[in-house]
Amino acid sequence: MSNDSQDNLPRSAESTEPDVLTQTTRLSYDDLVRAAANSCPRLVVVEGARLGAMFELREAALTMGREPGNTIVLDEAGVSRRHAVVERKHDGVVVLRDLGSKNGTYVNKVAVAEKELSDGDIIFLGATTLKFLADDNVEHSYYEYLHEISVSDPLTRIPNRRYFDEFLEREMARTRRYKRSLSLLMMDLDHFKSINDQHGHLCGDAVLRELAETVSSRLRKSEFLARYGGEEFALVLPETDLRGAAVVAEQIRELVDKHEFLCGDNQIPVTISIGVAEWLPEMFEPSDIIGAADECLYRAKENGRNRVALAEQPSHD
Repeated sequence: MSNDSQDNLPRSAESTEPDVLTQTTRLSYDDLVRAAANSCPRLVVVEGARLGAMFELREAALTMGREPGNTIVLDEAGVSRRHAVVERKHDGVVVLRDLGSKNGTYVNKVAVAEKELSDGDIIFLGATTLKFLADDNVEHSYYEYLHEISVSDPLTRIPNRRYFDEFLEREMARTRRYKRSLSLLMMDLDHFKSINDQHGHLCGDAVLRELAETVSSRLRKSEFLARYGGEEFALVLPETDLRGAAVVAEQIRELVDKHEFLCGDNQIPVTISIGVAEWLPEMFEPSDIIGAADECLYRAKENGRNRVALAEQPSHD
């Protein structure tokens, strides 16, 4: 199991970042160059439904198209099921190749069957437009900032629902491609309405922030926590089967149960219920695994709250 130790450094529960609403960080040109030097080639969506999404070209090949099995899923008008592929060669050259798409693949408004990409090239796939950034492009920092503010929940400062949807979609495609494990935890605060009613919405907000920090503090770098909506959170566990995910879920449930949540002089008892599901080959859409985990979450609530409920594993007889 990938989660039975915490040898990766966890995210700190106490952020040392400046308040982005009240402070401005000064970045020199040299700072931007250094940041770019540590990055890799990327595709950034600059027009379309996934505006602001970034895709690092760390793998040898990234496919693009409407099908969920693609590395980059672009469910938009004019995009074929398997539209194009971007390949990173051993010498660092990045090549874009059309996969016989119905409407064609364009680079800088010129139709191409195959083309070596240069820094700043604009790629058109149906209604989606992407920009290619080489690994030494100083625009990386700018796009990273825009991406961060577009995918972060302003209250808890963890990824929002939009980023969660993108991440889960990519992980499901990777899991299917490499036949690896993937699990999902859906977590919900118990009796959160009562917290707001008794202590006020400011205290309720404080509880949500502290919960996000508390859970984040025990996660490994590969694990992905997001605010799904309201008082519900989602945790994606790559490379983790149902048994391993159950251990993580119980650790989190106990961690929250024992944590001292304070608002002013008031100590607020907080517990969470958790539903756990593992990706199965018959799950093609993110909604499939989300639905399975949500059903388990509902069962945990029905059975008394402050507990973990697991999806049933299929029989292999």
